[in-house]
Amino acid sequence: MQTQKSLEAKKERLGIMDSPEEKALLHSLLGNFDQVWAELPFEKKQRAFNILINRIEIEVVSMHWLRLTIDWLDAICPRLDIAYIWKAHSSRMGVFTEEEDTIIRQYYYDAPKIDLLKRMPKRSWGSIRVEAAGLEVKRKRGVLVSTDITSKSACYKDFCPQSEDTYLFGDYATTLRYINTADESTSRLDNPLYAVWLPTSIEDLAKVVQGNLKGTACAAA
Repeated sequence: MQTQKSLEAKKERLGIMDSPEEKALLHSLLGNFDQVWAELPFEKKQRAFNILINRIEIEVVSMHWLRLTIDWLDAICPRLDIAYIWKAHSSRMGVFTEEEDTIIRQYYYDAPKIDLLKRMPKRSWGSIRVEAAGLEVKRKRGVLVSTDITSKSACYKDFCPQSEDTYLFGDYATTLRYINTADESTSRLDNPLYAVWLPTSIEDLAKVVQGNLKGTACAAA
């Protein structure tokens, strides 16, 4: 009864009418989502979301990651769906500061990539290389990169948005795998976003982490 009252209150706020056509559309959508959703016009997709969810939240997590949270109505799905969305376009950081230029002059020659990124956590390796070239600072040949970041667009904040060494997907190797997969799957013109949907239980998350460490699992897009 409490759920019914909540749904009726939501319906009243949205001005939704219980017409036979809307009921038929909703039943058709829930019964065959993939086919029906693809054929719906944009306005009806918006209306369907208004009916089926309590809220949708999008939060900026790092220079490339957004976090999408969908709170479904309990009658539809009594849990949250959460995805981390990689943007091909990163947040703009502007020109390098004097402090950052000093770090480049001091460490760019032979420091591992990951160490440089930690010192400038909002800068990508690609932007650091461009700045180093402008400063006429060269990199030593033969610097070991066996555990370095592959993506030139990722910054350290993409790995650890909250605090240093607290990795977004549990550990460095798994987070690196997700970032590289997302970066390879996006482009600024053709495919600007890539979603990694989180498992719905701790047990599922543990399986994904183990699968990524063994190279047997991939990001769910």
